[in-house]
Amino acid sequence: PAGIIGTFQVVVDVDRGDQLVERDDANSFADLETIEVTPPPRPNLQVRSIEAPDNVQAGDSYAVRFDVINQSSVATGDGRWIDRVYLSQDALVSFDDIRLGETFNQRSLESMGEYRSDPIDFTIPVDLRGTWYLIAVADADDRVSEFPNEGDNAFAHPIEITPIPPADLVTSDVIAPDQAFAG
Repeated sequence: PAGIIGTFQVVVDVDRGDQLVERDDANSFADLETIEVTPPPRPNLQVRSIEAPDNVQAGDSYAVRFDVINQSSVATGDGRWIDRVYLSQDALVSFDDIRLGETFNQRSLESMGEYRSDPIDFTIPVDLRGTWYLIAVADADDRVSEFPNEGDNAFAHPIEITPIPPADLVTSDVIAPDQAFAG
């Protein structure tokens, strides 16, 4: 079956539920030998680096680019997948991250081949501050079969977000009537 790797033992049981009446039940089970299952070579897409500022201002717009490499001895084949960029409070992609954008890859990537993404423009939300991470994920929609290397497609780049200064409202030249009546 697809998606398995490792050492397995081959076992043959010809009367699994003891449905047949036999003189000798001992010969209906055979423990053969162990086999090593290794998957065929597959592509292995990885984000090598991210080009983005280290310090940003909340509310401002920026662009991010990243480099993707196929760390494998085989090409990606069809070459249609989606790369995404997230803004995260930690260095791992999860449901609570902010998706900043995506780019559609429409070309195959040869063995050890690489490419630089198109720029992805984004705006830092106005309510953020502190250390966050830009995370670029190659093949974010898992269209390229990379088993057993599906878990190494992301690269995190820390950024420091400077908050928007708080408002400083000042009153001056207040004009009010000398007297007022209730009602």
